[in-house]
Amino acid sequence: MALLHLEHVTKRFATDRAPAVDDLSFAVERGGILALLGPSGCGKTTTLRLIAGFEAPDYGRIAIAGRAVADAAAGLHVEPEARGVGVVFQDYALFPHLTVARNVAFGVERLARAERAARVGEVLELVGLADFGARYPHELSGGQQQRVAVARALAPAPAVILLDEPFSNLDADLRAQMRDEVEKILRSTGTTAIFVTHDQEEAFTIADQVGVLNAGRLEQLGPPESIYHQPASPFVAEFVGAADFLPGIVTARGVVTEIGVFGNVDGREVGGRVRVLIRPDDVTFVPDPAGEAVITRRYFRGSETLYCLGLPSGHRVHSSQPSAAAPSRPSEALSARPDRDGGGGLLARAPLGSPPYLASTQLACTRVSRPAGFFVWTTYSSASRMIFLQTMQIHTWGMGRLLRCFVKPAFSATLPPGVGVKSYRADSSRRRRGTTDSLFRGSGGPLITVIAAAASPASPPTPGDVGNTARSRAARAPRTRSSR
Repeated sequence: MALLHLEHVTKRFATDRAPAVDDLSFAVERGGILALLGPSGCGKTTTLRLIAGFEAPDYGRIAIAGRAVADAAAGLHVEPEARGVGVVFQDYALFPHLTVARNVAFGVERLARAERAARVGEVLELVGLADFGARYPHELSGGQQQRVAVARALAPAPAVILLDEPFSNLDADLRAQMRDEVEKILRSTGTTAIFVTHDQEEAFTIADQVGVLNAGRLEQLGPPESIYHQPASPFVAEFVGAADFLPGIVTARGVVTEIGVFGNVDGREVGGRVRVLIRPDDVTFVPDPAGEAVITRRYFRGSETLYCLGLPSGHRVHSSQPSAAAPSRPSEALSARPDRDGGGGLLARAPLGSPPYLASTQLACTRVSRPAGFFVWTTYSSASRMIFLQTMQIHTWGMGRLLRCFVKPAFSATLPPGVGVKSYRADSSRRRRGTTDSLFRGSGGPLITVIAAAASPASPPTPGDVGNTARSRAARAPRTRSSR
């Protein structure tokens, strides 16, 4: 059941300017969390202020818990303090002359003293600040101040809580921590919440629904996955995540692009011209002497490396690769094609019950360029005779330099009676290239490493590396959009 309704809400601050909020309609379910995402000036904060009652709409209607709190046509405007709404401001807006306990008690002053003290203690316990009630805001860290702001907003048990970029003043590590803590608090209390943010990761992590605003209008509203993978407009596609577009033609085989043929998942009419949306996590590349594309830029991002690939037509696509397993060789030719298997080739599974040394000979690489071999890690429990396998596929080129590793789960199986376990010792430098031992400890037995082939490591690619390839790494098909 929807707790909050906005119906055709419009707000204009000047008659000669475009509206800050333009014909905005959406609903938020009870206990749900909605993130409003968009660039600066798109109307996110104005929307919050309209819901809170700090602004009155010029047109439209707002209802909270079935009660109209704003109706421009009827001249209705309920004051903020009577709406049952809690607000966490961007700068927290804590009262510096009041203690933590008195800050939290601000919204429940009408309660009897004992009841008020109990409620303050309850919410401080909820946010993990039970021992900080006597402190002042300046004696707290940024994260603690934010938790006080959340506690103050929750104390009156509001129908809905509004958060205006609540994590923007925190450093990256603390922001991630507080994001998780605030979500946990909201979920545990069943509080309906709306928060605005510029941070897409933040919106995707916390929210059940994400609304993308542009120039005061709602471009798309839906689950985070649909916002990212099925954008409703070119603006959403380009604003949410990194996006590249390639021209394509719909044929009987699928959508033909410069880097390959993709599935016509939208059922486009044959002969139509479309734009194909490709995300960096859809694309990978492999060496090929006949390759024509060039790595023009390389961005190291810690756990991943983002490559900008220049195609012969002048178009560019980006490819996100795990930094520890990223390919590297200046001026090396590359080859790319669509790969719908979600990882550059599937590893065929060995029959259940096969020992690891048999599995290593039966796990075959398919639809990949120059597979050089793979490692197979297993954990064997002598008590249960259970075998757990994990494979790391190796691609090489040139003199055996490592190009790419794909870590794939293989299977778990019970070994039949009389079947032993054959073990090989892996070179430690190669082992570090794959899955760490700790992933398999706790399964009841020693780590066993089986090597079918080896490849020597190399450094990451640099601008000037050549290739013609980008192939879809995701199991999903790329999105297409008709050109305009």
